[in-house]
Amino acid sequence: MLELVSNIYEVRSIAFGDSTFYKEGVLSINRAEVEALIREDENVGEITLSLTKPGDSARIVHVWDVIEPRTKVDGPGAIFPGWLDAPISYAEGTMNRMPGAAVVTCTEYSPDSDAYTVQCESIIDMSGPAAEICPYSQTNNLVMEILPRDKMSIPEHNKMVTKAGLKIAKYLADVTIGQVPSKTETYALGKKNPNLPNVALLLVVSGSTAALDTYINGFSCVGIMPTLIHPNEILQGSLVASTALVASIKNFTYDYQNNALINELFKDNGVKHNFVGVVVERGYAYEYDDKVRLSSHAANLIRHLEADGVIITSEGGGNILLETMLACRECEERGIKTAIVMSEFCGHQGTGSPFVDSVPEADLIVSTGNTEELMEFPEMEVAYGGKTWIATDVPSNKAIKRSIYDTVASANSMLGHAKLKAYDY
Repeated sequence: MLELVSNIYEVRSIAFGDSTFYKEGVLSINRAEVEALIREDENVGEITLSLTKPGDSARIVHVWDVIEPRTKVDGPGAIFPGWLDAPISYAEGTMNRMPGAAVVTCTEYSPDSDAYTVQCESIIDMSGPAAEICPYSQTNNLVMEILPRDKMSIPEHNKMVTKAGLKIAKYLADVTIGQVPSKTETYALGKKNPNLPNVALLLVVSGSTAALDTYINGFSCVGIMPTLIHPNEILQGSLVASTALVASIKNFTYDYQNNALINELFKDNGVKHNFVGVVVERGYAYEYDDKVRLSSHAANLIRHLEADGVIITSEGGGNILLETMLACRECEERGIKTAIVMSEFCGHQGTGSPFVDSVPEADLIVSTGNTEELMEFPEMEVAYGGKTWIATDVPSNKAIKRSIYDTVASANSMLGHAKLKAYDY
């Protein structure tokens, strides 16, 4: 049986100090060491490091990714395979993780870059109304604004920033090695109980362009067929986000590491159901036949797992919802009951049509709320990550009115930990 042990080192506060260490819930960070590690990439130009904690009158803008510090301390393989080590992942061993802390990377595409897509704004307010719906407003954050030294292609720009965040997340978690954890959790699929239904999880993720991508063990999802992956691999960083999607409905690496659906499926494994595995399907395919091909193959993999039911999640909006609905239809046609977790696009008043696409088989949908609801974002004392709101001349700490959709990081996340929801009576 493949078993992953997770040692927990809760972080209650963070501060810059003369050395990097963890003691009794306090994480001290050596600023110079962090910057030196980031600058191992010769493409890195300007770096600005800051700290935020819950309740601060602070805003983080231009958020590229959020990562929880984790490191592999025993067993085969390493954390974030394909990025910091060989592209080989394993479902067993021991890792150390630091809940309560997060590495937040921020960047902005250069006006003269070769981007053919618009970088969307993504913010984290540490206090105020947006803080109530953003999961990263509750973490102690090391904010790293990273800009390239020279003009870079979008793929290389994204990889530079992504790798820097992963590297520092591991660096922080490494200080826990040898310390006694406050708690230990164990993850294993175990033997199936024949009296319980088998349940799988299908993640439909971004995989369209360099600015709308997800990586599996360091390999781009663009163009790949659906992939079977052990949930323990996901907890160790096999899935890494790399997308400039709109904030509220994009998956961050932190979302994969702390996938609430995986955690719940593990929690009730052998009690209410048998958790039988995870399939990752690339979304945003260009042609309809490609969408059908991807979704039918994903359904076949779910069937090979002998699943009686499957939870399907999506990411983003627009044509990726076709893959999501097609996957639902293909699973149902194979006798697999489906439940979809999906955000809605109902307009500012909440009266519009909620989905781009639907199929009759999609008769059980868990809503993560209306993405297009407007919100007033108050002025903050300080802002990190950039000087102005993207595509505006408004200083990033100033008040503004915008939709949740293109503003609040993970507010409508479809991976199970969003706080927004909608009801249909």
